[in-house]
Amino acid sequence: MTLTSTATPSIEAHWTAPAQANGGLIAGYKLYIDNAAGGEDTVVFDGSKDRPATYSNIISSSITCGALYTLKVTAVNVAGESDPTIGQIEVGEPSSAPLHPTRTAITALSSLSIAWSDPLQDGCLPILHYIVNRDGVDLAGQIIPSSNSFTYDISSAATYPLGTAITYKINAVNIAGASAYSVPLVVTVG
Repeated sequence: MTLTSTATPSIEAHWTAPAQANGGLIAGYKLYIDNAAGGEDTVVFDGSKDRPATYSNIISSSITCGALYTLKVTAVNVAGESDPTIGQIEVGEPSSAPLHPTRTAITALSSLSIAWSDPLQDGCLPILHYIVNRDGVDLAGQIIPSSNSFTYDISSAATYPLGTAITYKINAVNIAGASAYSVPLVVTVG
């Protein structure tokens, strides 16, 4: 079973039919979902008399952003239901890009500070950290969401003589992945 999610929020479940279940031909399938809080499973699709080779089902009612759901699919035939195939998914997607970074301070040839605002859309999942990219290379280290700023010691960077343009971009990371980079901020040393 393959599960995908969007910030709508919704869950899309795909599965392929096995040849047999319980020793007989398959009549169809049932798809169950829990309530993301340890409650009872609910049948969200009952295709127990329908047997295409693949299935796809989108679940969008009562889905909560950021919640972890467990889905189960069973094959059904005259002997009953098979053991379930189980999958879990946290509802959400990568966030949108952080808003345009701005230069907040520059101290003559010693340090540069930049800051940015949170993304307009967090992808329905909390931002775990930000990554700063300088001239096309992600810098080591992650910036926690509460700080939303970065300071770089220019004095130790002999590779940046006066007049050098340095491009900074930021992306946000949540459990679903990384956002696109922000609009670049170009800073000229000098």
